[in-house]
Amino acid sequence: MKFSIQQEYFNKTLQTLKSAISTKDMMPILQHVYIDCSGDNIEFQANNLEIGILINTDAIVEEEGEVCLPGKLLADVVASLPPQGLLEVEVNERGRATIRSVSAEMEIQGMPTEDFPKLEFSNIDFKNYIDKETILKAIRQTVVATAQDEIKQALTGVLIESKDGYINFVGVDGHRMGFVKVKSDTELERMIVPGKNLKELYKILSKRNVFNVGIAQDESKVIFECGGMYFVSRLLQGQFPNYERVIPQNFTAYFSADRKDLIDGLKRLRAIAAAGGDNAIKIALGEDSIELSTLVSEIGAGREKIKASVENDGDFEIAFSVFYLLDALESVGYSTVEFRFVDKLSQALMTSPEDTDYLHIIMPIRLCVVCK
Repeated sequence: MKFSIQQEYFNKTLQTLKSAISTKDMMPILQHVYIDCSGDNIEFQANNLEIGILINTDAIVEEEGEVCLPGKLLADVVASLPPQGLLEVEVNERGRATIRSVSAEMEIQGMPTEDFPKLEFSNIDFKNYIDKETILKAIRQTVVATAQDEIKQALTGVLIESKDGYINFVGVDGHRMGFVKVKSDTELERMIVPGKNLKELYKILSKRNVFNVGIAQDESKVIFECGGMYFVSRLLQGQFPNYERVIPQNFTAYFSADRKDLIDGLKRLRAIAAAGGDNAIKIALGEDSIELSTLVSEIGAGREKIKASVENDGDFEIAFSVFYLLDALESVGYSTVEFRFVDKLSQALMTSPEDTDYLHIIMPIRLCVVCK
């Protein structure tokens, strides 16, 4: 097996594959990258059984063949070689790879390929292609609301399902919910994708110069395709909450404010709120402004007034976790956000006039309990 490839392409490919290279010792083959040379194409794969990545790359193939090379070592070696140069890779009959650049020669011992769990997509039909930026937005605005507790396994993932001409993305952890709907004429079966896997997909897509991302399903996994790269994630089992039931209605109070002003104010108050042990930030609605404040404690106190458009018949004060508020605000890129309230004890709705296909719900902290 022998091929030549630009160091830049080789390095980018291996850095992408690192997300799917196992770091555990139980199955050594999963710590390897599978390389298959045929024609004028090289196929690279990594698969840790949680996620799998396949990338097709153009190269000069002199001798066809396949090999599994230790992924982290290979990535480190290629990254260390001079950039913008052509690398020659030759693998002998014992699976030992020699990597040559203009000034260096490295050897890496590989493994047989028989036990590697190869990814195969020849029978997969990618009908659901969505704009990359839309996919990134949907991931960013829903993963932020997924649970971290593995006991609630279904809540650690994002629900993706087709409904009424849209593909809905939903993240819920019991205290908050992120919801995004994407216009689509095609159908997807209901599935729950692990949030941590979507975070890896987000990192990869952010760096790839592509316009559209395809989505397909195959038994217990979902596959995302973009520009010759395939990202595979296992799916989660379990009951996902009826998210439509928690969307509040019949609001009695409202404010609209600049998102950056809210973020800056919350960040200034965050340290005192966290030091008090409750992380609580109170929001009090005034006539043409809102006041953000921490609870008064022996540690200290803080308050900040922010200009806002307010609708409220009387005094209204409610409290939330400062971290949940910041998570929600920092996951969106809108200039203006709107908060709507039913009462002081019910979940609040955050939206933006700039995007009618997005909403975020946050449960309040009971002030009477916090103050005890």
